[in-house]
Amino acid sequence: MALRTISSALVRTKTRRSVKIYYVTQRRYLSSALFMTGDQAKNNYAFLSPVLDFDTKFQNISQLERNVQLRGIPVNVHSLKRMWDFQEGIRMTRNKIDQRRSEITKSIKELQKSDDQVARSEVEKLMLLSQKLRHEYKVVTAALWDIEGKVVPKCLSIPNVLHDRTPDSVEEEIYRFMESTGRVQELSHIDIGSSIGVLKCIGPLCCYLKNEAVEFERKSIKFFVDRLKDENFVQFSNPDFVKSIVVEGNGLDHEDPFSTFILEADSSDVSEKNSPNRLHLVGGSSLGPFCSYFSKQIGTHPLPIKLFAHGRQYKPSPIQTKGSLLNSCQASAVQLFVGLPNCVATENAFIDRVLAFLISAYQEFGFHFRVIYQPAEKLASWESLKASFQMYSSHLQSYVEVGNVSVCGEYISKRLLMYYQVPDSSSVDFFRIVTGTVISVPEVLACVLEDPRNVVDGKLILPSNIKS
Repeated sequence: MALRTISSALVRTKTRRSVKIYYVTQRRYLSSALFMTGDQAKNNYAFLSPVLDFDTKFQNISQLERNVQLRGIPVNVHSLKRMWDFQEGIRMTRNKIDQRRSEITKSIKELQKSDDQVARSEVEKLMLLSQKLRHEYKVVTAALWDIEGKVVPKCLSIPNVLHDRTPDSVEEEIYRFMESTGRVQELSHIDIGSSIGVLKCIGPLCCYLKNEAVEFERKSIKFFVDRLKDENFVQFSNPDFVKSIVVEGNGLDHEDPFSTFILEADSSDVSEKNSPNRLHLVGGSSLGPFCSYFSKQIGTHPLPIKLFAHGRQYKPSPIQTKGSLLNSCQASAVQLFVGLPNCVATENAFIDRVLAFLISAYQEFGFHFRVIYQPAEKLASWESLKASFQMYSSHLQSYVEVGNVSVCGEYISKRLLMYYQVPDSSSVDFFRIVTGTVISVPEVLACVLEDPRNVVDGKLILPSNIKS
């Protein structure tokens, strides 16, 4: 019997410390975990400094404006550019002061080689000027840190560039296998599963799989794992937890309790509670742990790096009044992660190959499905393109995503400093990343239960291709 449960109760770790898993909580509105100003770095360790290539992003302001409009993001890019330019103007002022201080220090050293009165008098003047510039440098630096703390986090929310294949507003279907029954299923998958003894829902956050549903979960995962291994993907073992810096590096809001489950030590230590870099429960079969491994590293392995992990995915879902396998808080899933050289043509060619491979695998899996390119408004900020694998819910009369392939280019690798060694060169470059959930079992099982072709004489019938 497989358990699906998320609780807001205290959980004991191996070190006997208590942690709280927050499902709904208030935001703290703290600063960025990914970027820290100089004064913040005095109290918190800065693991890395992301590449802030916003000068490049703001070069084509009309393209950026179109990007955020298509995504439906309420960002005034012109105002953001003005703030960035103002910040960089202050940085330039500070750099000029620092350069002037260096020139004065050099002049003082030269004058101190002479013992005449004029030289000593000039040294005194320059020393006074140096002290004045030192004070100005401190004042300008404090002002710069204050502005950076407001401007950079806003700039970090700028989304990834859109891929040429991403539709503007309407989804684009690129493949369909078989057809749905077309009949309306009055009962939900929970009702059907409970009646045939394969599901037991206790509440919106707790659901048990039983009997044939457990076998379906186990064999479905094995089916796709075997196909990935046939394609020379290497299995990876990931932790279930990541730090806030990785969550934000992935383009998510690390303070949003509806983005990830946030863990906090059961401690009265105020500094720990106010730490900008907390633990998040995301599951080993998700993007975050892969990024944790490769962040701040220079990869020396031949590209592409093709990895996968299977296990759990954890993600808060909107509060439900009734239990459901759709949008469940945790799922058994398979996640792939691919690191590619920084070449758009290579990336596009790999997208075609991985889509062809997954379409073939889903065909062999044996259920009706379709593949669509999601429009810009349905993409996460880190995604430039998303191919969604969907099955039909006869109860909801709509398609449900059961897997996906997402393209994010250099967006994440620049934020988390994920490099690779360029072959036959001493230089390094940023990975281009393709990732995705190959299968999320709860959504698949929900659609399978609602299709009357899969439930015969009160029993869930497993496809012949996954029985072995």
